[in-house]
Amino acid sequence: MKRAIYLRILQLKYEWKSTIVWLLFPFIATIVIYNLMLSLLDDSKIPIGVALEDDSTYAAEVVEHLQQVEYLDVRIMKKSEMLRLLEQHELDSVFVIRGKYEENMKLGRKKIVEAYASNRSYAYEAAKEIVSSIVMEQALRSKVVRDVEQLLQDNDLMHLFDEQIIEGKVSARQDGTDLISIPFSFFQMEQDVMEKSPFISAWVIWSSFTILSTFFLFDWLVKERKEPSMLRWSLSAQSYKKYVFFLSVIYFSFFCMMDLLALLLFSYEISAWAIMALLLFRLTLNGYVFILAHLCKNVLTYYILSILFTLLFTLTSSGIVPIRDSGIIHQLLSATQPLYALLKQEVPLLGLAFCSISLLLFRRLKDA
Repeated sequence: MKRAIYLRILQLKYEWKSTIVWLLFPFIATIVIYNLMLSLLDDSKIPIGVALEDDSTYAAEVVEHLQQVEYLDVRIMKKSEMLRLLEQHELDSVFVIRGKYEENMKLGRKKIVEAYASNRSYAYEAAKEIVSSIVMEQALRSKVVRDVEQLLQDNDLMHLFDEQIIEGKVSARQDGTDLISIPFSFFQMEQDVMEKSPFISAWVIWSSFTILSTFFLFDWLVKERKEPSMLRWSLSAQSYKKYVFFLSVIYFSFFCMMDLLALLLFSYEISAWAIMALLLFRLTLNGYVFILAHLCKNVLTYYILSILFTLLFTLTSSGIVPIRDSGIIHQLLSATQPLYALLKQEVPLLGLAFCSISLLLFRRLKDA
């Protein structure tokens, strides 16, 4: 093994830059693409304007709830400025919280919030429903406080009245009902949970790029089988077969350490089975790479096929394009496709069989 490592180090003297680049490539690409997707997600928020003509806590509460909606970009500005931007279609819709908002709320008055929309306001109905829900909650809370106050006053128990405590208890009960969670999506798509995250996870991005990185880092299997390189094995004390075996074990061990690091950085779930699924993914992937490298006669063909296999694994992994998890397609992909099995945390049985085939092919190699 020492001799194999020494020979590989001599070769890395001329290839160390590309090796480091491809080792770090999955991590760098994942961080860059994921952050870019987050920024695009922020830019895709729907801009709405809010004008505060009242500085009460009730008015501030409306703005606070609106700012918690993931798909809304709430902009606080003056009414005249909002209406101008609405006419220019820079705002989807605008809302004006009129003066004496809290006072009118407690008096039970209507028309305390003004709403404006244009002929291009596609999210106006969703935003209006959210504002209406907030106002309804506040009106209900205010009414409960007034009813309790009246009840205590009728029974000469005003010394027990505490408006803040009553409002706090009503707010706690309202939070459990989740009245103001209004999902919004294009083309009437169903959306169960609104989460501030891209539709592709960092784990999917990393696992896709690590496939390409693995293929490119194993190009030495193709280069070592060229005729000028094979001639030196006739004069070497170590056979080509042992050299490839030892280096494959070393690469596998090093890749496993990198995979565990990626699991800690990008995965949303870390468990014993997740680690086992990751090791099976690495073993199966290395088996595919080993077979492809020994079937290719030149490096250019190997690179082209590596890119094609990476695209194939990525597009059929269900991480980007949803795949229905039922029937023969699911069983076939989970048994053969290493990335699909990793994301579903299943065992790629047929993929592991391909690894065994690669070992059988390896034993048929002739000693140099």
